[in-house]
Amino acid sequence: MEVAEIMALVLYFLGAVALVLLIILLWRALQVLTTVDKITEDVYQKSQKLDGIFNLIDKLELLNDRVVNAIIKGVMKFFDRKKKGDEIDE
Repeated sequence: MEVAEIMALVLYFLGAVALVLLIILLWRALQVLTTVDKITEDVYQKSQKLDGIFNLIDKLELLNDRVVNAIIKGVMKFFDRKKKGDEIDE
């Protein structure tokens, strides 16, 4: 065997090892990406639930504002009537 043949065999062997290592690394990367996809999907679902809760809170806030405004208007009318009644009595 000549040096050129030995070098060719060594390069073929190293190429095969590199190919096997590349396949293993790609397999691991695929597993990591699958895990990341599951985590991302879980976070998305939880964020949708939180979004629903925040929408409910917004609706309750609007309802609260309407109730408070109605109470304030009622109190203001009550005091306006009282002032008008006082002015008439004088």
